[in-house]
Amino acid sequence: MKLKWICGFIAIVIFTNANAQKQKIKFNSINAGGIIIGQNGSYGLFQNVNGLMYQKWFAGIGAGYDYYYYTTIPLFIDARRYLGKQNNGFLYADLGYNIPWKNKPGKEIPSYSSYHFTGGVYSDIGAGYRIKFIKKTSLLISGGYSYKNIHDKIGVTNPCLIAPCPQDISNYNYDFSRIVLKAGIQF
Repeated sequence: MKLKWICGFIAIVIFTNANAQKQKIKFNSINAGGIIIGQNGSYGLFQNVNGLMYQKWFAGIGAGYDYYYYTTIPLFIDARRYLGKQNNGFLYADLGYNIPWKNKPGKEIPSYSSYHFTGGVYSDIGAGYRIKFIKKTSLLISGGYSYKNIHDKIGVTNPCLIAPCPQDISNYNYDFSRIVLKAGIQF
């Protein structure tokens, strides 16, 4: 029984090694900055994605810094499909989770006694163009649609004569739809 498992394992290793020599899987890193434009104004964005490229496909894990309205750290999975003979055009999709940064309620809530931000869904989908300029280094320009979700729980303590005073808790759900324009380097 053990001999079957060992032979099967050796066959898989040999097949995988032989197949990997024919098709090259390459590590790539994408570092981008950009601007997010939405109903609440224009804000900055930075992203870093690291992953593997196989033929015309790229898949990786990314993290960013999203300043839009409330600052978050999006963690996401990035998938790309390169188009054309030179692989210059591409389509991309990101899906992940927003981790809130050090946020405080805005001016719309003048006095609060507690607040708690929690993250939500992060997504980004779009298209772009890649310009190769040094061996394995390329300039990327892209545009797309992005969605960001954040939850906020704010407590306001009501005045009273005898402590402890009652606290009103308000729950807010922020859904942001935005246009994203990015430029970056892939190597």
